[in-house]
Order: sequence, then C-alpha cells, then structure tokens
Amino acid sequence: MKTRLTFFCALLAPALAVRAAEAPEPLVWTDESKSQLSVRADKLAADRQTGAFAATGNVRIVSWPFELVSDNVTRDEKGELVFSDPSSITSCTNDWAHLHWRAYGEFKYATDDYILIRNLKVRLFDVPVFWMPFWYYPLNTDYGWRIMPGYTSRWGAYVMTKYVYKLAGSFAEGAWGLGGNTRFDLRKWNGVALGQTLDWRLGPFGRGKFKVYYALDNDYDRIQRHWTDARRWNYQNWGSTVERDRYALSLGHRWEPTERDVVRLQAAYLSDSYMTEDFLKSRMFGIKNDMTLMNSSEMAWEHIEMLFSFGMSVSGPLNDFYSGVSRLPEVYFDMNPTSVFGLPLNYESSSRIGWLDRQAAKIGSATTALPFRYNPGPWADYQALRADTYHRLTLPFKVGGLVSVVPRVAYRGTFWNASGMYCSPGLRTPRVDDNVYRSIMEGGVTLAMRGRADFGDWTHTIEPYVDVLVQDASYSGLSEGARPLKFDAYDGSFDWLDQFGGRSRNLPYSWYGVTPGVRNAFYRRDEDGYRRPVLDLDLYCRIQFNDTDWTGGDLNKCLPVNPEDPNCGGKGDAVYVPGLRARWMPVKDAQLGACAEWNGESDTIAYAAVSLKHRLNDKFNWEFAYSRRDNRWWDYSASATGGTLEDRFNWTKLSYAQLSLEHDVCDLFAWGPYISYDCDLKELDRIGTWFDLRTDCLGFRIYAEHQTGYTRVDGSKYLADNRFGFFIYLRALGPALATPLGE
Repeated sequence: MKTRLTFFCALLAPALAVRAAEAPEPLVWTDESKSQLSVRADKLAADRQTGAFAATGNVRIVSWPFELVSDNVTRDEKGELVFSDPSSITSCTNDWAHLHWRAYGEFKYATDDYILIRNLKVRLFDVPVFWMPFWYYPLNTDYGWRIMPGYTSRWGAYVMTKYVYKLAGSFAEGAWGLGGNTRFDLRKWNGVALGQTLDWRLGPFGRGKFKVYYALDNDYDRIQRHWTDARRWNYQNWGSTVERDRYALSLGHRWEPTERDVVRLQAAYLSDSYMTEDFLKSRMFGIKNDMTLMNSSEMAWEHIEMLFSFGMSVSGPLNDFYSGVSRLPEVYFDMNPTSVFGLPLNYESSSRIGWLDRQAAKIGSATTALPFRYNPGPWADYQALRADTYHRLTLPFKVGGLVSVVPRVAYRGTFWNASGMYCSPGLRTPRVDDNVYRSIMEGGVTLAMRGRADFGDWTHTIEPYVDVLVQDASYSGLSEGARPLKFDAYDGSFDWLDQFGGRSRNLPYSWYGVTPGVRNAFYRRDEDGYRRPVLDLDLYCRIQFNDTDWTGGDLNKCLPVNPEDPNCGGKGDAVYVPGLRARWMPVKDAQLGACAEWNGESDTIAYAAVSLKHRLNDKFNWEFAYSRRDNRWWDYSASATGGTLEDRFNWTKLSYAQLSLEHDVCDLFAWGPYISYDCDLKELDRIGTWFDLRTDCLGFRIYAEHQTGYTRVDGSKYLADNRFGFFIYLRALGPALATPLGE
C-alpha cells in the first residue's frame, strides 16, 4: 500500500526522534482511501518512505471511529500496528477520562482492515464485565458480526446471526475478490436454520453472488395440522407441499464485457412456495418489510448503441409452484427515434421473436384433504412461437410558432403458430395449431400549446394538449371459436394502466379515442437565483368511443367476444377516464406526489397513489403514503375459484394508508413509530416502532410491532403476529450494518 506522509513536528535528529517535552505536533498521513491516522507520543521515530514508526510513552492514536491508547506502539511497512499490553481502545465520543466503555488487551491493528486483541478485557465504568483470550474483528464496516435476538408469535423466541467476511482479494472496481457471509438462525418453533453466501468480483469479468439457505423446520406440517381447524387457520393450501427439509438457492452474475454490452444471470430455486414468507424476509420490521424475491430466473445479453439495441433472453420460473411465462429463448431488436435522411421525419421500431411457454402454478397435493389446484387456472398452460414487430413514423412541426403538432402513423404485426379455444374457466384451454396473424394500423396526432407568465420571483407555464388515437386491429387464421394466446402486454392488456390510449401509446387491440388535458407548472426563484419547481399539475381525461361485446355469465369473469375489442366499454357508451398527475414541493425538504384515475363505468376510483415526504429539520422527518386499486385483472381466461360478485382472483381491490416518522429526540434517545391502515376493511393492518437508546459508545435498538390477523385472497387465515427484535451497534457507525437481515 502506497502511503504519503506529512509531518508537522520539529526534526531534531536524523533518526526523527522527537521528545514530548518539545510539544511536537502529531504525525498525520493520508493513504489512497483518504483515511486519516494521527499519532501523538512522548517519543516517536518514523520512516518517511515506508510509513513504519515506533512510538513510546503516552501514545495516543486516532483512526476514526476508534481511539487507541498504549505505552508502546510499532507500525511496520505493511501498515500493521502492534500495541503492548495493557492497551485500550474505544469508539466513544466522551473525554477519555469520562468513558463508559473501554476494551483492554494486547492489540494488533491494521487501518481499515482488522483488529486482533489478545487477553481482551471489557470494562463498564471501570468495572470488568467481559473477558476473552482472543478476539478478531474486521474494521471494514461491510464486514463483521450481526446478531439480533427477539420474539414473534409465528417463530416464538429467536436469535439470528450473520458473520460477513472477506476471503481473498479486493472488492474495488475492476479488482478480483471473494467474500461471503455465514448465517446461523435458531427459532423456538421452527428449529435451526443455516445460510451461506459467496460474493465474488472477477475483475473485468463482472461480479456475482451465490446464496443458499436451509432450515430443518420442526413446524413444517402446520398446514396439515390445522386443516380442519377452521376457526384458527382455515388453510385452503394455495401453496405447495411442505417437507421438513426446506431450502432456497439463488445465483446471480452481471458482466459488462464492453461499455455497450451487458450479460446477466439470475436464477432461483426453492423447496416450497411458503419458503420466502416463512424465512426469507429482507426486513422484519417497518412498513416496508418486504420479502426477498427469489421466484424469477433469467439469462440475458444486451447490446446498446446510440440508435439501436438488441439482445436475447432465456427466462422463466424454475419451480412449478410459480406461475409465469418462460422465454425459450426470445430475441429483440429496438430502433430509437432517429431522423430519416436528415428530414424532420422520425422513425422508430421494436421487434421480437421467441418461443413462449406459459405455465400455471401447480399447488396443493393430490389428496382428498388437500386437493391439487392450479393458479390462476388449468387454462394457463399453452405454448407458441410468437413474432411481433412495431414501426412508427412521426413528423413534428409547429403552426404559427404557437401550436406544436406531432402526427404519427404506425403498424404492428404479430404472428402466433398456435391459438386457444373458448372454454369454461375451469377446464384446460385446448391448443389449436392455427397460424394466427394480427395487424394493427395506427394513426394519431398530438397537439399542444405552451404559454408563460412571470410574476416577480414566480413563473407560471400552462400547456393545453390533446392526443388523438385511431387504431384498428384485425386477425386472420383463427378457427371458429378460437382466439389468440396471451403471454404478456404485447398480446393483450392485463392491468388497468394498460387499457387506454393517450400520450402517443400503442394498444394491442382496436381503439378509437381522444385524450385532452392541461398541464400547469409553477416555479419560484430562490435566493441563489435558481428557478425551483413548486407545483406540476397535469389534468387529463381519456375518452374511448368504441365499445365491446361480452361473453355471457358472471360479469366479473366474462371476456370480450372479439379479440379486436378492448377490455372496457361494455355499456355501449363512450368511456370517460378522468385522471391527474401532480408533484408539489412547497419547500426544498418537502415533496408531494400523486396520481389517480376514475373509472367512469363503475363510478369509482380505479387507481390512486399518493406519497408525501417532509424533512422538518435534521432531527425530525415524516412520510405519508396512500394506495388504492379497484379494477378488473384481465387475463386470457378467468379464475374458476369463487362465485361471488367480487371475485378477488379476477379483481384487484385494495385501499390502505401508511404513516411513519423518525424523531431524534435528544442525544440519548431516538424513535420511529409507523402505522398502516386498511381503508377497505376499515381496520388496522400494522403498527410498530423502533427505539434507539444511545450511550457515548454503543447504541441499543429495540423493535416492537403488531400485525393484525388477516385472510388472504385464497381464504387462508393468519393469526395476529406480535414481533420484537433487539441488537447493539457502535454509535459511531450507526445501526444500518448491525442487523443480520438483508444484504
């Protein structure tokens, strides 16, 4: 390691011996990582070239976040420091004479690398509380122990541990290195679980990770045990069979062979569908206690140029208890908007071809008590070769210098070498070897005007606009009663946000409509002269003119008779979908974002999302979020489960609000309460908080959370869960790296 030495002391001898009586300044050096080490002693001798030194008498060394005191210290040319016994170390911020915690022993210390202590003694208020003959700890804050004990109603008492370490090399950009972490978890009701992660960096060949987690689960049969206990659990077993041996494997790698090429690999395999929910939480506490997603696998290559990009992907779920679409493989070629022969005419395109295989989730078991099921249904099992190509021309110009006009024409062509037949949702969809062709002709225009007015430090811009879209879809090659297969959004619309045109968007069916709107933006000039956005408000209305013919039966399960028809518009009248998008920043440290759309057919809010973040000062900040969905989930067929008017398998319906805050009350105490409320069910979803109790050296974090019991969409019931957790961290480093969860 190269080291640059800077001396602020008087040199009284060629050997650089300095006496404390002459009040020398400390020796300070800065290495390539910009870390600093300061040394003060009665006597000090150092080598400018290698950085080696020897210090005796009241030696005090500061290497953030640690301060070390000893009578004798040496540092060799490799950067390792050796402290004689007794020596002491602390990360406390108090004056040395008023420390709460101290550690004594014979130290070997390498800056930003590790510390090794023999005959370790820990004192609290100068009272011995702990002793170990040998102790090693990495000083890189990415490494070391993470330990968290606690309790949950689901697990009982638990302790989770993780040790993170480097095995070889370096993890700097472009270097070769190998590291990992080992987990040991113990849960009262579930038993022992082990985990291992290997993380590698292969120089110019990218970086990757392999993870395995294994649990010898003593509570594996809870579903079978509680099958007949409808009052407490009522499991419908919309999941796979669970054995005692439970595990999860994942592999990932990313390589950029050139500045324009990316190769990535991601694969995951699990023992059962409950594994992520039971054991693989990336966070256990807080509103965002998301699970670690491990149900997708992909191997892909992409090449990106300024004007175009192309690539290939092989993807799909490896476990049969996950539903999804496998691409075996699929290749694509995209052309970015570019001028045609230097004219104001722009051309863009997107094409792809691949063998697609859709599979339903196979869940449950073939027993009478736990019947075997498919999710979303046995009809979701079909394969086809699909080719899709889209080409568009745009010609932007202005009229009178006021009106911006962007006309466009486009064509989409799609081919499937198979189709499916109409059938009951409960039956398997037969595959018909039709060669099916779809042609979509598109024409449209976007018109917009912009005006601006200045009022002192304020600026207001207004932009009325209208987008017109006319596109006609036609199919050929379909047998009587057959319809095209549906794999993704290129074939058909699934979600509410995929249903309507506007903003120059192409749809996978016939659509005739117009989207008028007006955008207002307000800016304010700050004291530094910067024009800062305060409010950006976009109000619009999607208007669809064509309607849809429906199949008979339950309105929540009916399908369009003709694949050319859109999914909405069954009443025969025009469909009106008003909406808004807003961003409001009244001050620099506050921001509100909101978007919403109204379903004119059912007279309800189909989609809404609100997010408000406000940092009041350095010691207090809070967040609020609201989400709402109330709309049909469109698929190739409908789920056969449930006959109610509000079928949750075919309908997305949720409405919940979340509020959280963080308050640094004083130097000793901080806390962060949070709450989540289900506005649809009108009940509390989750409430909890964390507390930080901080001494001069250590921090103690305590978690407490209550989750209300709930019934999942498949009818399975979960009891209320009370959760607690605790861990200790070095205050100088903060709590983020002290939890064993996450990466």
